Amino acid sequence: MLHRKWLLALIALQWIWAQGISASGRNNDQGSNGTRIETNPAGAVVYLKGEYRLAGRAPFVIEQPLTGVYELKAVKHGYETYSAIHVFRPNQSEQLQIRLTRKTRFRAAMRSLFVPGWGQVYSEQTIKGIALGSAQLVSGLYLLIADSRYQQAVDAFNTAVRNFKLYEKNAEVRDQYIQQILETQKDVDKRYDIRKRALIIAASIYIYNLLDALILFPSFKDDQPGVRMKVAVERINSEPTFGLGIQARF
Repeated sequence: MLHRKWLLALIALQWIWAQGISASGRNNDQGSNGTRIETNPAGAVVYLKGEYRLAGRAPFVIEQPLTGVYELKAVKHGYETYSAIHVFRPNQSEQLQIRLTRKTRFRAAMRSLFVPGWGQVYSEQTIKGIALGSAQLVSGLYLLIADSRYQQAVDAFNTAVRNFKLYEKNAEVRDQYIQQILETQKDVDKRYDIRKRALIIAASIYIYNLLDALILFPSFKDDQPGVRMKVAVERINSEPTFGLGIQARF
């Protein structure tokens, strides 16, 4: 009887040991199927959008296996945003290397050349970019209105001149048309000055927009202090579970 009890205990220990090895093997398999995302330079915030929504600071290690199509984006202060589509294959570990492109004053100036304020937004001076873009838009509309009114004044002057020529020999109305010519000529001169001022304002804003993007381009520096963040959304028993991890670096 005692021998039988020892035999059952030995079988139970062997079963527990086998389950431990099986669980260890599964954990190792899950670790080997993880993903590591690195950026050059390091420290960019990486976003993944697909079956799950994930975010973390590079080097970003994702322990759970990913499968399917994901939208990949990397963002870092002073660098252009990296965006791409990546397909994760099942049961495969991956290590992704992302090389970021530094923002330059030349690229900022080229953007402001086509759209005033775009270069400032590109160089992460959003408020200034919006202000310059709005000022350019308003000054452009003012110039269009001023030019339209100037053309109307010119048309009125030409009409007065034609009427004077038609009734030049009629002494009763000739003085009236001469006075009309003088008044319309005065209005043409006034509208011309307004149009000229509007053109100077619009041109000044545009030139400043270019010089600001080129000369006053900010000096981006990699931030040494920072916070390392890891966010993950997992599905457990068909229910989404949200996880957040924060690590401060000083």
